Formats: sequence, structure tokens, C-alpha cells
Amino acid sequence: MLSFACQRMGALGVGISEAALKAVLGEPHRKLPPADNATSYVYFLGKADQLPYLAAVVKANRVVALQISGPAPVATYSFNQVNLGDSTEKLMARFGGPFHVGPSGLEKTELWTYEPWPFSFEVRQDRVTSIRIADPTVGAK
Repeated sequence: MLSFACQRMGALGVGISEAALKAVLGEPHRKLPPADNATSYVYFLGKADQLPYLAAVVKANRVVALQISGPAPVATYSFNQVNLGDSTEKLMARFGGPFHVGPSGLEKTELWTYEPWPFSFEVRQDRVTSIRIADPTVGAK
């Protein structure tokens, strides 16, 4: 049960079907070209082409990763009681310190990973700016 909870972001979860994703969010605002037999769908949750957005990676008709990004909370897409905009203090109270901290690829932003657990956070100025959950084994067959 705990592993199932860890794979959920609001009403969505890693492993749900592409049809279930589209039933909740509709057609994506953007569909990125396939890579490694997976396609990324981008949904803007406010204004078009602006934060916050949710990205879903779909492979073999299953969601294999979900990522929410933006500076402020999006109540319906928290991850285990951690939301965008939360402090690193709250993040560490919930999950402990990260197992690895490195650059995220975004300016002045760190990537906090908790491997072997399938989730990570981007942190900027001591605030969560992105949450990603994944399971590369879903949809592998």
C-alpha cells in the first residue's frame, strides 16, 4: 500500500493508463516528440505556456513518470503531503535529507534525489519548485 501511495500525485498515479490520464486532464496542450519509445504530454495548469505545468511521460499506453513544476502550490497535485512552494524544512521533515544533491539544469536550482526511491525534487531558494515521480518498469513490456 505504501509503494502505491508513493506513486501518486493527487488523482494521478504512475502506472495509470493513457486513457485515464486524458480522462482527468483532457488532451495535452503539448506533445513532445517520442524518445526511448515514450512520449511526454504537457498540461499547463494556469495560463498557456506558463508555470505551473504537469508533464506526464507515457510509454506503452501507461504513465511511467509525472512531474509538476512551478513556484506556488497546486493543491490537487501534492505528493505525500509535499507541494510546490513548500520549504526545504517541510520536505526534510517528511522525507529526511536527500541522498544526493546536484545541479538540476536550471539556474540556481538543485536536484534532490532519494534513490533508490523513485522520486525527486527541484529546489530553489529553499523552496520546492518541481516534484517528479517515476517507475521505468511500468509499460516496459
